[in-house]
Amino acid sequence: MSRFRDLLHHWRIEFPQALLLGLSYFAAALLAVRYTRLDGGVALLWIATPILAVDLRYRPERSWTLRMVVCAAASALATSLQGLGAAVALPMAAINVFEGSAIAWLMRRLEPEPGHLTSVRELGTLIVVAGILVPGLTALPAGALAHYAAGVPITHNMIGWFCAHALGTLTVMPIVKLAVGGDISGWVRKVDRRELIEAGALTALMVAVTSSFLRAVTLFCTCRSFPCC
Repeated sequence: MSRFRDLLHHWRIEFPQALLLGLSYFAAALLAVRYTRLDGGVALLWIATPILAVDLRYRPERSWTLRMVVCAAASALATSLQGLGAAVALPMAAINVFEGSAIAWLMRRLEPEPGHLTSVRELGTLIVVAGILVPGLTALPAGALAHYAAGVPITHNMIGWFCAHALGTLTVMPIVKLAVGGDISGWVRKVDRRELIEAGALTALMVAVTSSFLRAVTLFCTCRSFPCC
């Protein structure tokens, strides 16, 4: 009983941080399912997984349960509102949360001390775990759920899921890692105003180029004359 009370006390302390994580996860998931889904299938760009994976990577495992539950609720809500619908919201949330936690768990086992993604070993581990192994494991059940909910072929959804989750995680995870790990805040404290303005301008340019690219891909794939549709 005492152990249970300690757990509840721990959860009350950590709930504000877990809630902030859940809100960030929900925003990322909602944007993905709202703007990058085609033909009713899975999203073509998924950036929610690295948010959860990096957060768990830096937390003790006793803190994982609360964060996983909050992100599962966020995922289910996003799927119900803009995604494949409430019928598959809970199993899809389980797959999404499993993906983020599996990446964090494997990275902790293979790289116990988080680095700054500056070594070949750490980059290779990230690519294998987050870019190949975990999205490969989740592609089949996610493709089957999308087929059940929207009637889109399983193979089509499996390929779309794998590409979206692998590329989204590999692209965003290093950025989230720098922010959560304190690298960005440390740099901001040391940098002068000119360099800060340059960094902001380059970031804005990157966002604009990425948004234009995604819009072009969406327009390309919505044209029925192409095989990808």
